[in-house]
Amino acid sequence: MYEPKKPINSINYSPNELSFITASPDEFSNLSSREVLVEVLAVALDQWDLNLICSMGASSRTIINPNLNQSRLQHEQKFRNSIVPGRSFFGKVIEIGKAVKKLRRGELVYGLQELSKSGALCGRIKVSSDYVARAPVILNKYQKACCGVSNSGSSSTTLDNRKQRAEHWSPIPLSSIEIASLPLLAVPAALIASTVCVGMPKGSKMLILNGHKGIGRMIVQLMRYFRPSRDLWITVHVPCTATGNLVDLEELVDQLEEEGATEVITSESVLGLLHAQHESSFDIVLDTIGGQRIYDGSRRLLHHSGMFVTTIGPASTTSLSKSRFFRLRSLKRHFFKKDSKKIRYWQVTPADGFDGAHPEEIRTVLETISEWLSETEDPQQPLWDDFSLPGGVCWPVVGNVVERLEESLEIFEESLAVTRDGSNAIPE
Repeated sequence: MYEPKKPINSINYSPNELSFITASPDEFSNLSSREVLVEVLAVALDQWDLNLICSMGASSRTIINPNLNQSRLQHEQKFRNSIVPGRSFFGKVIEIGKAVKKLRRGELVYGLQELSKSGALCGRIKVSSDYVARAPVILNKYQKACCGVSNSGSSSTTLDNRKQRAEHWSPIPLSSIEIASLPLLAVPAALIASTVCVGMPKGSKMLILNGHKGIGRMIVQLMRYFRPSRDLWITVHVPCTATGNLVDLEELVDQLEEEGATEVITSESVLGLLHAQHESSFDIVLDTIGGQRIYDGSRRLLHHSGMFVTTIGPASTTSLSKSRFFRLRSLKRHFFKKDSKKIRYWQVTPADGFDGAHPEEIRTVLETISEWLSETEDPQQPLWDDFSLPGGVCWPVVGNVVERLEESLEIFEESLAVTRDGSNAIPE
């Protein structure tokens, strides 16, 4: 007896409306030779996913429609300017193109789609094999029991979980949520950490703003791999509001030091921190906050030929329009003329393809992270030596993560509610 194919659900943004729609499995049947069709099991979101739909006109007035029952094909015919958000995912391979050699049907994978294409908030996604790798497998791998993660973006959640566990070794497999969030953080973090560590003299000093979560936290962990000699001075900035109380804040500081931070500085204001430090005291400042005031304050701290690295950009949000790149170049010229310092400016964001990183670089990062976290022949012996301390390596601390599509509508609705009408501002 013929059984109709189950429709594929997805979240779709069209002008001024975020909708829950369906698609036929046949719409995903045509794969190019290098593409992979993945059944999506979990998706991780960050501010760039919100920024994507904001650049297309989304605001607090955007209609959220969770009950729209029309097909994806009808929807795209009605609205040409539409997109399915989400780019960091975990799932199972359904089909592969003829030229795909490293992946097989039925394998669990994780990946990071290009921002301009996105499409992960859907039951299925077609993606180039260059942006996909086998997911980490750490069942039976022993990790420190206190290295839990927060799925709410709050460091206090991580600390609360740690309090409930004894200090002992126990098997802690990564959840689908955690695996889905890894590409979001590990790809830019690895690209930055690997580049920064090359050629940096012994004793060089680096300041990481908001290093207690997200990409900043991931870089703290990865620096110990890319610089195994640990001869760099890594200062991590943590807001006083990162946890709910002083005791938890002290525990967070201890955890960061165990993960690789040389020094942790807590402050009520990041600008206050930047102005309180000695002038020309750092070789590199890593910005995960964004904005010209952050750059101005960081510039004062940098040596004559220091480097400013940002994962956000000169504004707290970044438009995807062509004119934005012209504005960025003009802004950079303005920065460089301010004084005699020859500060190197490096922007690594999804909007510019992580500064034009080749797709193979992204796949290599995903494969390497998966190898680090996957089980070895002897699970008692970690693949790496230095990451067996509490906190492990590549343990993501992220904000919004969804496992069900309807939850993502709530996330976007809450985030859009606090944006200014007619603005692309992302709530911090």
